Amino acid sequence: AGGDCLNVGCVPSKALLRCARAAAERAHADLLGGVKRPREEAEADFAKVMERMRRLRAQIAPVDSLSTTTAAGADAFVGRGVFIGRNEIKVGEQTLRFKKAVICTGARAKVPPIPGLAEAPYLTNANIFNLERAPPRLAVIGAGPIGVELSQAFSRFGSQVTVLEGMNRIMGPEDPDAAAVIHQVLEQAGVK
Repeated sequence: AGGDCLNVGCVPSKALLRCARAAAERAHADLLGGVKRPREEAEADFAKVMERMRRLRAQIAPVDSLSTTTAAGADAFVGRGVFIGRNEIKVGEQTLRFKKAVICTGARAKVPPIPGLAEAPYLTNANIFNLERAPPRLAVIGAGPIGVELSQAFSRFGSQVTVLEGMNRIMGPEDPDAAAVIHQVLEQAGVK
């Protein structure tokens, strides 16, 4: 409740993707029976896109909060947890016994050990949704689902995007045929 998905995951990324799709549709209106527009007329106002994303996030927050979850009858304990037995966990100074437990730990982006990266101004899911302007160029490290969707979105907002992937292909463990289609769509959009 009120964690990664709301703040730095699903909600902001899907809001960004929806606006990126609208920008792409506007840019290619001629293919949809409309009139093709010059690129400068078709471009989205990135600051307004991000403002919309933050507004949506704020609208969802009250029903995706810890207090709403506990009001619905769930018990929630916040703190560092350590299992001390098969059906016991210690959270802070409190020992909890359970038959079944849901453990919501949150997540952090794994920053790869690339020489010089720590000194560079890099972005992760924790801060990319704070941008006010689309970067002119963006290198995305990792071509899993999140890297691919952000690559496509930023490309549609006018950034020159390069995807860097250590595996043989994008979307590594996913269906190879589906990955090939996604790869082709990204290349057609100018993602390198």
